[in-house]
Amino acid sequence: MINKNILALAFILLSACQSNNINNATKPDNHLGKQESKKIIQPIDKEILVWQKATVIYISLEGGFFGLLTEDGKKLLPLKLPNKFQQNGALVNVLGKVNSKVVTFQQWGIPFEIQQINLIQPGQSTANKN
Repeated sequence: MINKNILALAFILLSACQSNNINNATKPDNHLGKQESKKIIQPIDKEILVWQKATVIYISLEGGFFGLLTEDGKKLLPLKLPNKFQQNGALVNVLGKVNSKVVTFQQWGIPFEIQQINLIQPGQSTANKN
């Protein structure tokens, strides 16, 4: 009778240990899970700077502003075009990036931050644009 009780107790203990191991085997390792979630959560903010050849154009909507029309037909709204490049029809090489976080009232083109700009061919001065 004692042997049966010991045997039953041993069986119960071994069964409990075995089910604990099975549960641990199916659970992800917490340490690895935290590392993986860090990799996924951390955003990658890469600035893409692109040189583009464009024509400066004056648009007389919303009080008037300057835009850049690229060779491939993209409309870029420069966010601080230097005064010396505010020439309708000027041909420029421009280095910059699209800024999708900016909201403008012009409703024309994609907001574009200029990093560098070079004049290829001058355009018409728009000093008397009114």
